[in-house]
Amino acid sequence: MLGWLCGLPRPQSRPRRLIVLFLVVVLVLVATVLMLAHGSHRNVGRAQPCVLGAKCEAEDASLNGTRTEAPGPGHWSGSSGVAFVVGFEHPGTSIVWAVVGIPTLGSHYLDIRYSNYRGQDDQLGTRTLTLTVNRGTKQIQLPTTQGWRAWSDLRVPGIELVEGGNTIELEFADHDTGRVNIDFIRVY
Repeated sequence: MLGWLCGLPRPQSRPRRLIVLFLVVVLVLVATVLMLAHGSHRNVGRAQPCVLGAKCEAEDASLNGTRTEAPGPGHWSGSSGVAFVVGFEHPGTSIVWAVVGIPTLGSHYLDIRYSNYRGQDDQLGTRTLTLTVNRGTKQIQLPTTQGWRAWSDLRVPGIELVEGGNTIELEFADHDTGRVNIDFIRVY
């Protein structure tokens, strides 16, 4: 079938080539649909930088063991972007944002939009993640929301940013309970 690539005569007729082309296009479309349906439509290598005052979507950050979910009717609706991040199911999973363009060294606020309801462990209650800003870490508590479709905002004061570029990470560390969804952050 591909012998013509090796210099052999091309026995295929034009209709046969069109059928092969059609099948290739169908396979590519099916693969794309499957990737979108399973939340893997964001590539970690395509993380978008975050700027001061902007809504920084979780699905645009670097994902480490976490994954995106697209909202839909009756399925975690109410998120702000095209998706949100789930998968804080075991220690080591995280989201990392690169925050750029900070004009001066100083203290800032960080807002985190999240949902927290009954997890796979069937527990309902405040959950924790570890927040790392550059090299400083602290455990944050994310109170229960009214359901997975109910989003809430947590304001974290006193995060120290340096001039220029910074890194903000939300991680399910060994001492955390995880099992929350993250929609976006905003740095003020």
